[in-house]
Amino acid sequence: MNKRETFVFSIKYILVAVLASYLFYDSVYAFLLILPFIKLFILRENKKIIKGRILILEGQFCEMICSLSTYLSAGLSPESSVINARNDMMKMYGEKSLIVNEMNEVIKGLSLGVTLSDGLKKFASRVKSDDIRDFVTVFTEAFKSGGNLVSIIKSTVTIMQDKKRIEDEIKAMLKGKMLEQKVICVIPIMIFVYLRVSSYEFVSVLYHNAAGIAVMTVCLILYVSSILLSEKIVNIKV
Repeated sequence: MNKRETFVFSIKYILVAVLASYLFYDSVYAFLLILPFIKLFILRENKKIIKGRILILEGQFCEMICSLSTYLSAGLSPESSVINARNDMMKMYGEKSLIVNEMNEVIKGLSLGVTLSDGLKKFASRVKSDDIRDFVTVFTEAFKSGGNLVSIIKSTVTIMQDKKRIEDEIKAMLKGKMLEQKVICVIPIMIFVYLRVSSYEFVSVLYHNAAGIAVMTVCLILYVSSILLSEKIVNIKV
């Protein structure tokens, strides 16, 4: 997460904290108590950003190893094939793309005497992708033992493409449910805002007393837990 993203999500959390303190506690002190949880919120959003970037990188990586397979089939060495595949990715995705940045690190290592196997292992350890890690493990072992690298790459590409196709099908099936989940999460807040605005006397007994604070705290915990649970339900990994 860069500085701009951190700022945007911080403002988003502050607005949510203001709304929560107003609706659930009608107190400025509640805002001061909720505010420290901003670190957990930023951490959660950061994980989402990382996950999204890993998905992008996996798609770019699949194209890269296809290009790598072409150069290996033409008889180039693995090191030269990696450099040429990086150049192809620059033309396809741009110099600042995720895959180009990672391949630049691998190629920089080659110029400093780091072996291709070690460079790829460092690449896999940085990106935290199971697919990339598994490919690098098999590729480096085949590279050391003189295995058929082209055949391994083709098999890996087929597996990754099948996995991507299944994930896209699941997302298409769950698209409507994900929209329903977002709407359902917003409805309780809209109802409570309506009650606060139109019938404050009706809900005023919940504020500024121990029993009301306890009830509203339980409601807030249940509401946040239900949002987290609903997101986990629609998040299906292949």
